[in-house]
Amino acid sequence: MYTAGDEPGAALPGFWERCWTEAEARAQAGTAVLLLDEIHHLPDWAARLKGQWDRLRRRRLPLHVVATGSSALRVATGSRESLAGRFERMTLSHWPAAALASTFHLSEHDAALSLVQFGSYPGAMELSGDRARWRAYVSDAIIEPAIRRDVLSLAAVRRAALLRQVFAIATASPAQIVSLQKLQGQLQDKGALETVAHYLAMLQEGYLVSPLERFSTRAHRRRSAPPKLVTLNNALLSAMHPDGPPDPAKQPPRFGAWVENAYPSL
Repeated sequence: MYTAGDEPGAALPGFWERCWTEAEARAQAGTAVLLLDEIHHLPDWAARLKGQWDRLRRRRLPLHVVATGSSALRVATGSRESLAGRFERMTLSHWPAAALASTFHLSEHDAALSLVQFGSYPGAMELSGDRARWRAYVSDAIIEPAIRRDVLSLAAVRRAALLRQVFAIATASPAQIVSLQKLQGQLQDKGALETVAHYLAMLQEGYLVSPLERFSTRAHRRRSAPPKLVTLNNALLSAMHPDGPPDPAKQPPRFGAWVENAYPSL
């Protein structure tokens, strides 16, 4: 059973109660799944979900509840209720090349090449033939809402310009090992190392950029080694770079760096 917190009916009185009544009726006939999408739009959703979940456990109803949102930050910060001990976290990451191939009927080679050059946002795929329109879509409909509406409005960010600079430098350094000191030195608006590290963590929570630790069996070596900056979708690289995606024949070094950056999704 699917329902969304941003649909028109969600604003009507009794929406939550009707949703659970139907879900429980289905669970009485056998194992059922309730998908609550855009749940952060529902007022006091976490406290309500906690109460319903405890009720399900007491009644031993076989109902699996999946609560999702368009932003991990919005779901994580949308309520004071922690739901401790009552949930498992599911990470829905960016599309891999296999998903592009099956959805858009591409060969494995074309899907991998498209992912490296244009990323894997499905909504942007049909615009890849029009570079200007594609870049505007990624910048205006993906990057800007993720930074301004999610990261800046929900996280503890006091210096928005500094966070944007950290994002710009990170996307200009795909799959490169960059120390926090070096990253700090490239910033026009200087900030403390702790602030830069915090902003990288916020960008990671927004599924934009991730600092990848060096592998080591010793914890102190992992912490002391500079991270490799990985942009979590190559569409962000292409939209932020003034020259757009690299040509593998004309720019093999830059293309190779983009392949390495995209490797987790290939």
